[in-house]
Amino acid sequence: MMRPIKLIMASCVAVIVFLLLPHVATAQERQLVYWYEGDVKRHAWKADGQYAILPEGVNYTSHVYYTDAGMKREMALSGEVIVRYAAHYSQEGVAAIEGQFGLRRKGVLPLAEANSVAYVYEASDGPIGDPIGVANAIRDFATVAYSYPNWRRHVTHRAMSTVSVPSSRDTGTPNDPLFAQQWHLKNTGQGGGHVGTDINVSDVWGTYRATPSQTIAVVDNGLEIGHEDLKGNVLPDKSYNYLNNTTDPTPTNSKNSHGTSCAGVAAARGFNALGVTGVAPAAGLVGYNLLMNFTDDNGFDAMTRGWNEGRIYTNSWGPDDTGDILDAPAPGFVDALRFGTSKGRGGLGNIYTWAGGNGKSDGDNSNYDGYANSRYVFAIAASTNKDTQAYYSEDGANILATAPSSGGTLNITTTDLTQNGLYATDFGGTSVVAPIAAGAVALILEANPGLSWRDVRYVLADSARKNDPSDGDWAINGAGLHVNHKYGFGAIDLSAAVNKAKTWTTLPPETSVTVASTLNKAIPDNNASGVNDTVSVSGAGDTTVEFVEVYLDAPDHPCFADLDVTLTSPSGTKSVLANAHPITKCPSEYAFDNWRFGSTRHLGEPAGEPAGEPAAGNWTLHVADRIAGNIGTLKSWTLKLYGHSKGLIPKLTVNGKSLQTIVGSTDNLNIVVSLAASQQFTGKNADWWLYASGPNGLQYYFNATTWSWVSGMGLSYQGPLFNLPSSSVFSGYGLLPGNYSVTFGVDLTPDGVVDRGFFVSNTVDFTVTP
Repeated sequence: MMRPIKLIMASCVAVIVFLLLPHVATAQERQLVYWYEGDVKRHAWKADGQYAILPEGVNYTSHVYYTDAGMKREMALSGEVIVRYAAHYSQEGVAAIEGQFGLRRKGVLPLAEANSVAYVYEASDGPIGDPIGVANAIRDFATVAYSYPNWRRHVTHRAMSTVSVPSSRDTGTPNDPLFAQQWHLKNTGQGGGHVGTDINVSDVWGTYRATPSQTIAVVDNGLEIGHEDLKGNVLPDKSYNYLNNTTDPTPTNSKNSHGTSCAGVAAARGFNALGVTGVAPAAGLVGYNLLMNFTDDNGFDAMTRGWNEGRIYTNSWGPDDTGDILDAPAPGFVDALRFGTSKGRGGLGNIYTWAGGNGKSDGDNSNYDGYANSRYVFAIAASTNKDTQAYYSEDGANILATAPSSGGTLNITTTDLTQNGLYATDFGGTSVVAPIAAGAVALILEANPGLSWRDVRYVLADSARKNDPSDGDWAINGAGLHVNHKYGFGAIDLSAAVNKAKTWTTLPPETSVTVASTLNKAIPDNNASGVNDTVSVSGAGDTTVEFVEVYLDAPDHPCFADLDVTLTSPSGTKSVLANAHPITKCPSEYAFDNWRFGSTRHLGEPAGEPAGEPAAGNWTLHVADRIAGNIGTLKSWTLKLYGHSKGLIPKLTVNGKSLQTIVGSTDNLNIVVSLAASQQFTGKNADWWLYASGPNGLQYYFNATTWSWVSGMGLSYQGPLFNLPSSSVFSGYGLLPGNYSVTFGVDLTPDGVVDRGFFVSNTVDFTVTP
């Protein structure tokens, strides 16, 4: 159950600003706050419900709210709420809630799970007058998974500059006039840099330059779709402007050039004798100006827009990089990432690249950013033209790889708005590395379009170059991969990555293992010994780790920045999840209140002991308070391992096909569930289900007790796994004509404590004809 929303309204007039200077409200404006998000005139509701036309440059008005977790997380109300219903919901129950609160569906949010649904609501007679109260009341219903206001959120881009910097397909050498300044693509020693300190892409261009099938979505503050060096790659009518609901996100303010510069890094049209080239010079390009109007439903939309067309979403933004805040995405945003990675590209998953963060100088860690540390994204760090860590680039166990950017003797040359002179030579920060990674992914997927998003992560890690080899943080993990908190698995090497991608064996379906520990132990103040706790993952010798999450619950510690947090795997690999560092305000408004950390560092390691099955795998958490003056308690922590197993792997076919098939309404559906190595779990307790999602949102589940399809959502069976049918025939008679999707899943909980795995089959689509 989610905690109720507790907020503080600013006692005086406050201002939220996106990339523009603040506007101070006056008494005549009823003490409302102007939120600047561009120069489009919009309408809004005043506090007394009267319709108002806002001054030029103002999109809407609202009081500013802060979460009780910290005064720096500024949010404004949109007059809407977002509700996700739990797996056991019913249409009747949803209708009852909607009727009780006078809610009208504004939109539906697509989810990865077929047994759940989420809606954006407004009141039936206009904006919801009390969205906080409504959201808190709705979340008390047992059928509700989460409910919260559709917040307008504040994030910032990751640009940073430190200095000013003055064709043939066979050769892979661009004829673009500014290519010689693009040292990140080919470093010949420009500016005193180290020769070869680049992404090693020149040889790749002789064969691969990407195509519109590998489309990069620049999620940012805009994209000039008519730019001379971008328009050749821009897909017509596929971009989106969240300010005016059109397909043209071109900024009108010269200050909003960030997204256009990111687009040039990823996919400026190369080999056209103009300006610069991008990493993927022929990839498709679209722009979503989410940062200009970041409400929670717009965030969901931006992460899923074009999901069925295949997208690589590059994100060079996140919470403020000050080192003294923790900020995480809303539950719906996480659902959007889960949906994209599970449904995009025909089930292979869309890709999300993310800037690792610019706050190292302030003690910030990329794991304090709940966007960048998500398991669904590729967080990228920044290195200089001398192959060392950029001074601003944040450390983090969540960092997958590093890419070149500013911080050395040269910045990055890329596209700029036409009104600013078309090109810029002073771009930088981790804003650069996310689009570099996106371009790299485009080339990898052109070489092998059959890779899943998890395969791509593996390919990038396994092919990375060990940069800055003398750095003392390099280690070898349990899978033999070199890894570093500053650089992840190393510098992106596209020649090696593309070659590896071409012969890559795709991974089995994803599995997960969860173990929790409750301690309620005091954390000694200013004591390196701290608190140690070990959990055992039994019977996990056949599970290979891909990503690790740690949920740390120490809510009463008044200063999260006092704490070191380290996880050690059975292979001995350490993930430093948090580093103690001084901050300006301690006690802090933030705390590790079931905070989710992420780590890529255990990629390829066995979840259990390296010696083999079925030995227990001991994972140890160390939490130490390293700065005097504040004390608190380690209440509990949870370990979640994501990876793959050679054990239970469901495969689903309908009428002998694993892809779409067509049946008549009087034909039989031969739904076959195949379970690899299921005998390992015979007699073990399990929940399993067979779901069918039909037209107009209709949901069905197969009831194994009555051996029939039932309207609604529910478990097919709870009990020993040997009761699971391996092949069954279900009648199609009575199904309404339309499109259906069917999925099989099983959740193994043999001892009621340790989760042995959550396994979901492929989804098969079929059509019933009259």
